[in-house]
Amino acid sequence: MAKQKEGAKKVEYSTAVIGGGLAGCLATIELANKERLVNGRKKICLIEANEGLLQGTSNVTPGRMGLGFHYIHKDTAIVYLHSTIEFVKKYKAPVKLFAKEYRNSVEPLVIGGDKEESNPLRRGRYFITEDSLFPKEDILLTYEALQAEYRRLCEEDSSNQVFGDPDVFFQILEPSEYEGDVGENIICGIETSEHLLNWPLFKDFVIEEITRNRNIDVFTGIEVKKVGFDAETNEHVLFCYDRKNNQLKYKIHSPFVINCTWEHVEEITDAAGFLPVHITEDSESSEPAKTTLENRERTNRLKILVEVKLPESLKNAHSMFFCMGAHCMFSNIGNGYGMLTYAPVTNSLQSTAVSIPKKMAYYLSLNNGDDSDESVRTEVTEYGNKIIKGVSQYIPEMAMAELLSVRFGIVITKGNVDIFDHNSDFHIRNYNGITSEEYPLGWINNTCMKLLYAYDNAVSIGKIVDEQKAQKQLISEKVEELEERLPADKKRALASVLYRYFSSAELLKEENKHQTMSFEKSKHLIQAAMKGRLLINSEICPPNVVESGLVGKEEVFNQSIQI
Repeated sequence: MAKQKEGAKKVEYSTAVIGGGLAGCLATIELANKERLVNGRKKICLIEANEGLLQGTSNVTPGRMGLGFHYIHKDTAIVYLHSTIEFVKKYKAPVKLFAKEYRNSVEPLVIGGDKEESNPLRRGRYFITEDSLFPKEDILLTYEALQAEYRRLCEEDSSNQVFGDPDVFFQILEPSEYEGDVGENIICGIETSEHLLNWPLFKDFVIEEITRNRNIDVFTGIEVKKVGFDAETNEHVLFCYDRKNNQLKYKIHSPFVINCTWEHVEEITDAAGFLPVHITEDSESSEPAKTTLENRERTNRLKILVEVKLPESLKNAHSMFFCMGAHCMFSNIGNGYGMLTYAPVTNSLQSTAVSIPKKMAYYLSLNNGDDSDESVRTEVTEYGNKIIKGVSQYIPEMAMAELLSVRFGIVITKGNVDIFDHNSDFHIRNYNGITSEEYPLGWINNTCMKLLYAYDNAVSIGKIVDEQKAQKQLISEKVEELEERLPADKKRALASVLYRYFSSAELLKEENKHQTMSFEKSKHLIQAAMKGRLLINSEICPPNVVESGLVGKEEVFNQSIQI
């Protein structure tokens, strides 16, 4: 190992989670509670660039417990339904918090959770407009499919019935039930069982769960800028910098890294030198096609959410979502307050660049109170007023709302996004955002596509870690079988290349081919590791990689396969 720089402390963990949003927090809790012992270590660390947990995009949420009603794509709607049910089953019970402000009281995690199921706070409303991107008939077909799936889940397991009786999962309203509340361009009103998460309480609950867990260490105000690989221990190395002075503070060593940094997932993955590669089966070329920084198909959108003080006439109103198209949303979060979005303003900026553009980053920084500049305050206020004005076209009484705050976050979607186009990838999000098979063992990206996917994703990540632990053990056992033909240094080199350059999918494929690893078969693996995406060169093995032992030297592997 290279000598540690002064002030850079080496610390070791069984798993390192980067990103203290909801996805990172729930993944950390899940891994810590399972007490997964890796490399003799029990502790997990959670690294967050902000000064506190849950201060990024996760904190820019209306708390909508989506049941799939705002998606036309049936698979997306049903995936959302499943994830939300699992989330509610996990967290539906009132919780007892120990923070002083709660005074040991028992509080529900759902807005209106102490009220009857018929209460407006527990019955969200959706409205199909005259200019919807999709026909009313198609939207209702998706809703019927959702209801049928909810009914099936409830019949399969009664614990799934967390949103009331399937018969009232959604109901088409008579125009007389909503005409005085909304604008004139409505062709259909629907009332659903959807309600809201009490986000401020849930946020405190999650933070308390983490801080009280002895298996978790939290690093806040720390940014991961470089990622290396320790060839002696076959572990990832995270170079962690203090955000205040930009000084290297920690070198965190861990066999598993869960990258939950949302808009920064690809930047950090690139810092590790892991460019995902997609292999086309029918390609004439034997070389796999590489995904470059320029051709990744995903879009980051700036999300603007405003908090308002509601007029008296809306304090007990249903939450409302106007679909499907570039319309608006109102979440009644109780106690006379609401959250609003208006799509044409809320989605004002978008980018397909790997790094967040400066203008987006600037708006995100405003969440930390950096609005001392009067011109900035004016600009932000203008955004807020435009959103209120836009929503008022759909909910006339909203014109009387008082603007309280404007918040900025990021929404990530695969493909290109056009909120005005019915063919846009924007309407399809039937994926959880976890990627592991295209990366080396021990590296898992968790771009959690919806807030309430976070718990399901955490459980899935726990399973992936367990599977990859077994795969790593398999590598160790197979390499040890080469005692007679390979000296210790060559075995270490082989183990390192297998750990670092074979994804779990590739390893399993090779294992199915070769039940035992003879010298000839190890030669085959090394040759595969040096070909295509696994070629060890300056592109795949960037300068910031921790060079030690034999890793990073192409000639060493040439020698190791000579008979």
